[in-house]
Amino acid sequence: MLEEIRTAIGRLIEPQLKWTIGDLNLLKSLEVDAERVVVAIDLVNADPDAQQRFRQAVGDALAPWVGDRRILVQLGRVNIATEGVRGVRHVVLVGSGKGGVGKSSVAVNLAAALRLQGHRVGIMDADIYGPSLPTLLGVERRPQVLPDEYLLPIEAHGLATLSVGYLIGRREAVDWRGNLASGTLLQFIQKTFWGDLDFLIVDLPPGTGDIPLTLAHQVKSAGVLLVTTPQEVALGDVRRALSLFRSREIPILGVVENMSFQVCEACGHRSHPFPPSEQPLDGTDPIDVVARIPLNRDFCAAADRGRPYVLEAGDDSVKQEFRALAEGLATRLGAAVDDTNPASIASPVEQTYTNAAPAGG
Repeated sequence: MLEEIRTAIGRLIEPQLKWTIGDLNLLKSLEVDAERVVVAIDLVNADPDAQQRFRQAVGDALAPWVGDRRILVQLGRVNIATEGVRGVRHVVLVGSGKGGVGKSSVAVNLAAALRLQGHRVGIMDADIYGPSLPTLLGVERRPQVLPDEYLLPIEAHGLATLSVGYLIGRREAVDWRGNLASGTLLQFIQKTFWGDLDFLIVDLPPGTGDIPLTLAHQVKSAGVLLVTTPQEVALGDVRRALSLFRSREIPILGVVENMSFQVCEACGHRSHPFPPSEQPLDGTDPIDVVARIPLNRDFCAAADRGRPYVLEAGDDSVKQEFRALAEGLATRLGAAVDDTNPASIASPVEQTYTNAAPAGG
């Protein structure tokens, strides 16, 4: 019943923007027990009459699902012009010093794994010159523009998503200079209506150029995950990225070793197609390897289909690694799932409903 109620609320229209509550990520919390249903929602519209009509719409939408339970609706207010990442609890950067190590695939599947664990998650593609999210998530539409030139993220697989690849054709090249590219990325973060999220995963471009530097300087993040493959040619560049983030005092959340090994489908033997480096990643202050993702044909095929692999049916070592990675990250950042606390909405106005008619005017 909880999912049915959540779906019904998500289809309601915000009175001012005329977009659904689900698209705008304005459902703040939902609590259901034997006696009542408590719903906390933020609205952009501040008009009392519009809010009253919206409360009635909530009661009508939930009536088929709640039985004899009372419906309590708590409405808060959100201001688009000051929103940006204000409602994001943890911004997590995913970076690498080298291209081709599977950083974007790791970022997408980490985001999806966090979503499976009940967190509210967004992902932003910060790779201006080689955006991967449109392919990895199967998105082929453009984001909508809200008042004050704010962008509305595109929902894909339960994630709030945004990429410069949504704004250009699949075959178009981006030739923006450093300042323009960096400025666009800052707008993506600061002038996007992300709503309330537990995590915003930012998929950084490879290297240590203008974009990583700008984001490191301008965006307060919880830390960075570095993605690499085992061989020295990749680890050498990761060390440079590590130096950059440390110089900006950004916490290092660990290293994900992608394409770490391959499991034989016939006998289960593990082989290592990339020779592991004999040099430590960082001898002065060892960094934890928080996940080792194996090479997997189905993992690659899911990416080409535009679906995070962790959402596919069945279970294997790849999905287990991503689940453990997501759980470890949430534990480290103290991001416990809390979807039952309507008191978290600032200055709510409460309205009680029964199945028949609103009470208490």
